[in-house]
Amino acid sequence: MSLKHVILGWLSYEPMTGYELNAVIEISTQHFWSTSQSQIYRTLNKIEEKGWVSQQVFLQEDRPPRKVYEINVAGETELKRWLSTFHQPDPPRIPWLIQVFFAGQVKDDDIIAVLQEKLANLQRRLGRIRGARDISARQFEPDEDPRDIFYWMLTVDYGEMNLESQINWISTVIERIQNREYSKTEFIKNFTQEKDNET
Repeated sequence: MSLKHVILGWLSYEPMTGYELNAVIEISTQHFWSTSQSQIYRTLNKIEEKGWVSQQVFLQEDRPPRKVYEINVAGETELKRWLSTFHQPDPPRIPWLIQVFFAGQVKDDDIIAVLQEKLANLQRRLGRIRGARDISARQFEPDEDPRDIFYWMLTVDYGEMNLESQINWISTVIERIQNREYSKTEFIKNFTQEKDNET
């Protein structure tokens, strides 16, 4: 995913400073696209060089100048082009699944500890997404476009369902490891039968 287009997307609603962009990303798309303030400022410089945004500087007494960025026609054209194009997803790299894959090399308690930590992390993230949903619902303006809200909240639904699925899977895996399913004859029979059915 392109941070350039995340920024263009937000600027298509209204002009913003880098600080404001960071704040709005934090409460909106953070569950599937995280960034930092420094990355936002670097990207703003790049898209300004590309001619997609313009900058207006407001002098402030006793404070640094306030730089407000606004999307222009070239930026709107680029955003619409990008939004209307299928983008090949990056190949997945999930370190904790590699740990699961090779977990036969360590003690059950060791991999269970890793999975329990991952589970706690996912539960915290789920809590933050649900909190963001509540915050968003309170911040919608009465004249907000319902179609925009619909699409924004679809991404929150995705985040919730994705995390719930991972939480359920890891909880089940921990239980299966604790029950030492790998040592049960029934597990080996089922695995062998599945393999035979494929041939």
